[in-house]
Amino acid sequence: MVTVISFIKKINNNLMFRRNFIALCTVFLLLINDHLNAQDSTNLVTNTDSTKTLFANLKINTLGLYLAPEIQYGQLAGAFTGFRGGSAMLLLNNKFAIGLNANSNFRNFTPTDLNSAQALRLQTHSLGLRLEYTLASHKLVHLSFPMTLGLGNASVDSVAGTNATWDDHHFGSNSNRGLRNPNSTRFSYIQPGIHLDINVFKYGKFFVGAGYRFNIYTSENTAALVNLTNAQLSGLTF
Repeated sequence: MVTVISFIKKINNNLMFRRNFIALCTVFLLLINDHLNAQDSTNLVTNTDSTKTLFANLKINTLGLYLAPEIQYGQLAGAFTGFRGGSAMLLLNNKFAIGLNANSNFRNFTPTDLNSAQALRLQTHSLGLRLEYTLASHKLVHLSFPMTLGLGNASVDSVAGTNATWDDHHFGSNSNRGLRNPNSTRFSYIQPGIHLDINVFKYGKFFVGAGYRFNIYTSENTAALVNLTNAQLSGLTF
């Protein structure tokens, strides 16, 4: 009887041992599998990682042509005058625009800051790189932020001299020969601004805005009638 009971206990102990052993092996295998999967995931992330760049996420979805005639009212030589001109730019994703801007002030502009004793006329022509960023262009009313980096030419002449020229293209002569004055002042400027845009129809908008022209360089010329300064060529524009 004792032998039978001992034999039964041995069988039970063996069964419990086997069950415990199998359970431990199962847990061990699961832990190893999780560890290997974690290593594979880490290697996968490491292997697929790439260097981040500024334009990595820039995708051109739409490309358009942006033409914008402009009339401005701005400061020159301590007084306000009208400007006419415009921009021609490429438009990317209805947000970023890059192109050229050109303008010139109206003729017969005689600011007193040039010479208080004599009436002198001032004419400027400029051409620059225009950059513009637009916020929420799909909305009826939105904002855009233009920036122009430009070069220009400013001619100063007497009223009699400019009246003697035969057209606007020859403005700046100080004689009756109708030749452009080669001694005019060259200048360069930066002009940031802000526009309030209103969508008139799908492919056209109307905008009003303001900016400030910071003149950063003027050439000195001893032969020029007046050497203009950075302050005289800087000012507000609307």
